[in-house]
Amino acid sequence: MKLPPEPVLTKWGTWIEAACFNIEHFKEVKSVIDSFPGKSAVSVREAQSAFSESKVQCQLAYIPSNFGFIADNIIKLETRGMPLNTSLDIVEDVKSKLSAVEGIVGIGVMKNLYLLWEETLDSRP
Repeated sequence: MKLPPEPVLTKWGTWIEAACFNIEHFKEVKSVIDSFPGKSAVSVREAQSAFSESKVQCQLAYIPSNFGFIADNIIKLETRGMPLNTSLDIVEDVKSKLSAVEGIVGIGVMKNLYLLWEETLDSRP
């Protein structure tokens, strides 16, 4: 198993990549966490507790299933010299995929997306 990606606080895509890695390698990561003595640190106990709850695996799987495409699209949008129409096509594709996310999380994501979109358009000179 390769090393997990390191999430960077200011880069959303890295958090999604980390979630994708952790669900893809859930059993292996759980095995490593369980190999540490529970008394070694509070963080170890909390991680062992979290990984033993079945809902954590379900919640973690929700992220790549519904948002896994975002990390790749962020990388595409960071490409220098990309034509504006290509960038806008990527944004529209992401927006379309996000609008298909169901449940309360999907509704919250869409509300935040529209607020962000509105703020971005309002801040233009």
